[in-house]
Amino acid sequence: MISSNSRYNSGDVRTLQAYVEELHPRYNIAPTQPVPVVRANGSRRVIASMRWGLIPNWAKDTSMAQINARSETLLEKPAFKETFERRCLIPADGFYEWRRSGRSKQPFHFGMKDDSLFAFAGIWDRWRPICQMRGRRPHWLSCESAGSHARIEP
Repeated sequence: MISSNSRYNSGDVRTLQAYVEELHPRYNIAPTQPVPVVRANGSRRVIASMRWGLIPNWAKDTSMAQINARSETLLEKPAFKETFERRCLIPADGFYEWRRSGRSKQPFHFGMKDDSLFAFAGIWDRWRPICQMRGRRPHWLSCESAGSHARIEP
């Protein structure tokens, strides 16, 4: 599972640049920052920019914001039940997990062996505060860790 201190990178953006002109490599993407996502728009797929972090559309303020959800319990949580139909892919070529060692944390980078692009599964929702309209916000889906990644997570 991507932890609450998550960061990811999207350095190999050549595949996406065919669709989005102003896309540049980013190596430390953090929650609340805008990220490119691939989502359905009718019968087509489109690349859109969304802010990382899901605020359910029924929330009154940003205190309900979350940056990831466990895929195993997604349909049990009120914040995520309605968003399941709004799925997206979040392209990346790596992500970071931190291992706590005393009071400090050591980052570990994970990616494909050949450095190729992959995608996180995501859900998204549109949140509008009472006084203004906000944009769409994606939310990472996570699952039980496996392989070398499982040894890093607490």
